Amino acid sequence: MSMNFLKVTPESVLLVLKGLALHYPRSKQVGVLDLLAADYAADCRHMRQGEFEQAAARARSKSKYFPTSAHILEAWEEVKQERRQAQTESEAPQENYEGPTTNRAREILDALSRGERPRFLS
Repeated sequence: MSMNFLKVTPESVLLVLKGLALHYPRSKQVGVLDLLAADYAADCRHMRQGEFEQAAARARSKSKYFPTSAHILEAWEEVKQERRQAQTESEAPQENYEGPTTNRAREILDALSRGERPRFLS
């Protein structure tokens, strides 16, 4: 279980790279994961562990080859952009349907439930 809120470290990056290596067993990078982990951790130092894992998974899903740190950073930018867009959409003002039309509909339903005609039709 990873600590998703912590910054990436070479050790935490190595675990992710080992997981990636399972998807790319013929890659030249598989033999040098220890060295790559330090470089990837330095390149991705602004990311938290959970963000790195998510970005690495996205980069893997888009690439036929072992993802470079540049691919992971690109994927991280995509993830951040999607989060910003989702947040903007959730903060968009909601339309308020309370008003004459809604009140009129409520009046009609109330009258019909009592078996009466709505007052505005009388």
